[in-house]
Amino acid sequence: MIEIRKSPEGGFVDLRGPVTARAKGLALAHAEGARFLALPISDPEEGVKWILASFHSPITVVPLPPDLPPDALAQRLKQLPGGTVIFPEQVRVDGGGVNAPPLRNLSDIWAVIFTSGTSGQPKGMAITGVARSASAHAHAQHLGAARASWLLNLPL
Repeated sequence: MIEIRKSPEGGFVDLRGPVTARAKGLALAHAEGARFLALPISDPEEGVKWILASFHSPITVVPLPPDLPPDALAQRLKQLPGGTVIFPEQVRVDGGGVNAPPLRNLSDIWAVIFTSGTSGQPKGMAITGVARSASAHAHAQHLGAARASWLLNLPL
Protein backbone atom coordinates (compact mmCIF):
# COMPACT_ATOMS: atom_id res chain seq x y z
CA MET A 1 0.00 0.00 0.00
CA ILE A 2 1.17 3.53 -0.69
CA GLU A 3 1.09 5.16 2.72
CA ILE A 4 2.76 8.49 2.20
CA ARG A 5 2.79 10.57 -0.96
CA LYS A 6 4.36 13.83 -1.97
CA SER A 7 1.97 16.74 -2.03
CA PRO A 8 1.90 19.39 -4.79
CA GLU A 9 3.40 21.83 -2.29
CA GLY A 10 6.48 19.63 -1.93
CA GLY A 11 5.70 18.14 1.48
CA PHE A 12 4.33 14.72 2.26
CA VAL A 13 0.79 13.63 3.07
CA ASP A 14 0.44 10.68 5.43
CA LEU A 15 -2.45 8.54 4.22
CA ARG A 16 -2.15 5.76 6.81
CA GLY A 17 -4.79 7.09 9.22
CA PRO A 18 -7.44 8.09 6.65
CA VAL A 19 -6.96 4.91 4.60
CA THR A 20 -7.01 2.65 7.66
CA ALA A 21 -10.15 4.28 9.05
CA ARG A 22 -11.91 3.92 5.69
CA ALA A 23 -10.75 0.29 5.30
CA LYS A 24 -12.15 -0.56 8.71
CA GLY A 25 -15.42 1.18 7.83
CA LEU A 26 -15.61 -0.78 4.58
CA ALA A 27 -14.97 -4.04 6.42
CA LEU A 28 -17.84 -3.23 8.78
CA ALA A 29 -20.10 -2.33 5.84
CA HIS A 30 -19.16 -5.65 4.20
CA ALA A 31 -20.12 -7.50 7.37
CA GLU A 32 -23.50 -5.78 7.09
CA GLY A 33 -23.97 -6.95 3.47
CA ALA A 34 -22.25 -4.35 1.27
CA ARG A 35 -20.28 -5.74 -1.68
CA PHE A 36 -19.47 -2.69 -3.84
CA LEU A 37 -18.35 0.88 -3.17
CA ALA A 38 -19.65 3.24 -5.87
CA LEU A 39 -17.10 6.05 -6.05
CA PRO A 40 -18.34 9.15 -7.92
CA ILE A 41 -15.82 11.49 -6.27
CA SER A 42 -14.39 14.55 -7.99
CA ASP A 43 -11.73 15.25 -5.31
CA PRO A 44 -8.65 13.21 -6.37
CA GLU A 45 -7.23 12.94 -2.85
CA GLU A 46 -10.53 11.60 -1.48
CA GLY A 47 -10.71 9.17 -4.40
CA VAL A 48 -7.19 7.92 -3.66
CA LYS A 49 -8.05 7.35 0.00
CA TRP A 50 -11.18 5.36 -0.85
CA ILE A 51 -9.47 3.30 -3.57
CA LEU A 52 -6.55 2.41 -1.29
CA ALA A 53 -8.98 1.57 1.52
CA SER A 54 -10.93 -0.75 -0.77
CA PHE A 55 -7.71 -2.67 -1.53
CA HIS A 56 -7.54 -3.41 2.21
CA SER A 57 -11.17 -4.45 2.53
CA PRO A 58 -13.47 -7.13 1.11
CA ILE A 59 -15.39 -4.47 -0.84
CA THR A 60 -14.89 -3.95 -4.58
CA VAL A 61 -14.47 -0.34 -5.67
CA VAL A 62 -16.43 0.97 -8.66
CA PRO A 63 -14.95 4.33 -9.80
CA LEU A 64 -17.54 6.46 -11.59
CA PRO A 65 -17.63 9.94 -13.14
CA PRO A 66 -18.85 12.41 -10.50
CA ASP A 67 -21.26 14.10 -12.91
CA LEU A 68 -22.97 10.92 -14.12
CA PRO A 69 -26.73 11.48 -14.54
CA PRO A 70 -28.91 9.37 -12.21
CA ASP A 71 -30.26 7.17 -15.03
CA ALA A 72 -26.74 6.40 -16.33
CA LEU A 73 -25.58 5.69 -12.76
CA ALA A 74 -28.48 3.29 -12.23
CA GLN A 75 -27.74 1.56 -15.55
CA ARG A 76 -24.10 0.98 -14.57
CA LEU A 77 -24.86 -0.18 -11.06
CA LYS A 78 -27.46 -2.60 -12.44
CA GLN A 79 -24.63 -4.42 -14.26
CA LEU A 80 -22.89 -5.36 -11.03
CA PRO A 81 -23.44 -8.92 -9.80
CA GLY A 82 -25.57 -9.43 -6.71
CA GLY A 83 -24.72 -7.53 -3.59
CA THR A 84 -25.42 -4.22 -1.95
CA VAL A 85 -23.85 -1.09 -3.41
CA ILE A 86 -22.86 1.67 -1.00
CA PHE A 87 -21.47 5.18 -1.43
CA PRO A 88 -18.70 6.81 0.65
CA GLU A 89 -21.16 8.91 2.65
CA GLN A 90 -22.79 5.67 3.89
CA VAL A 91 -19.56 4.30 5.40
CA ARG A 92 -19.03 4.82 9.11
CA VAL A 93 -15.47 6.10 9.39
CA ASP A 94 -13.80 6.66 12.72
CA GLY A 95 -10.21 7.60 13.33
CA GLY A 96 -9.55 4.84 15.83
CA GLY A 97 -6.57 2.56 15.49
CA VAL A 98 -3.56 2.70 13.24
CA ASN A 99 -3.18 -0.90 12.09
CA ALA A 100 -4.22 -1.28 8.48
CA PRO A 101 -6.03 -4.45 7.51
CA PRO A 102 -3.94 -6.58 5.13
CA LEU A 103 -4.22 -6.27 1.37
CA ARG A 104 -6.94 -8.45 -0.03
CA ASN A 105 -6.11 -11.55 -2.04
CA LEU A 106 -4.62 -10.69 -5.44
CA SER A 107 -6.93 -13.17 -7.16
CA ASP A 108 -10.00 -11.26 -5.90
CA ILE A 109 -11.77 -8.66 -8.02
CA TRP A 110 -10.44 -5.35 -6.71
CA ALA A 111 -12.34 -2.99 -8.99
CA VAL A 112 -14.98 -2.78 -11.66
CA ILE A 113 -14.03 -0.19 -14.28
CA PHE A 114 -16.58 0.83 -16.89
CA THR A 115 -15.59 1.13 -20.54
CA SER A 116 -16.29 4.32 -22.44
CA GLY A 117 -19.17 2.71 -24.30
CA THR A 118 -17.89 3.45 -27.80
CA SER A 119 -19.59 0.31 -29.14
CA GLY A 120 -22.83 0.84 -27.25
CA GLN A 121 -23.46 1.09 -23.52
CA PRO A 122 -20.52 1.19 -21.07
CA LYS A 123 -19.68 -2.28 -19.80
CA GLY A 124 -18.18 -3.11 -16.42
CA MET A 125 -14.80 -4.82 -16.57
CA ALA A 126 -13.66 -6.78 -13.51
CA ILE A 127 -10.05 -6.02 -12.55
CA THR A 128 -8.26 -8.41 -10.20
CA GLY A 129 -5.35 -7.53 -7.97
CA VAL A 130 -3.16 -9.77 -10.16
CA ALA A 131 -4.07 -7.75 -13.27
CA ARG A 132 -3.47 -4.45 -11.49
CA SER A 133 -0.10 -5.62 -10.18
CA ALA A 134 0.99 -7.08 -13.54
CA SER A 135 0.05 -3.87 -15.32
CA ALA A 136 2.03 -1.75 -12.85
CA HIS A 137 5.08 -4.00 -13.20
CA ALA A 138 4.86 -3.96 -17.00
CA HIS A 139 4.66 -0.16 -17.01
CA ALA A 140 7.63 0.09 -14.64
CA GLN A 141 9.73 -2.24 -16.80
CA HIS A 142 8.74 -0.49 -20.03
CA LEU A 143 9.56 2.91 -18.59
CA GLY A 144 12.80 1.67 -17.06
CA ALA A 145 11.58 2.43 -13.57
CA ALA A 146 11.81 -0.97 -11.88
CA ARG A 147 11.32 0.63 -8.46
CA ALA A 148 8.33 2.73 -9.47
CA SER A 149 5.28 2.76 -7.23
CA TRP A 150 1.85 2.74 -8.82
CA LEU A 151 -1.49 3.53 -7.31
CA LEU A 152 -3.84 2.88 -10.18
CA ASN A 153 -2.81 3.00 -13.80
CA LEU A 154 -6.20 2.76 -15.39
CA PRO A 155 -8.26 5.57 -16.86
CA LEU A 156 -11.08 6.69 -14.63
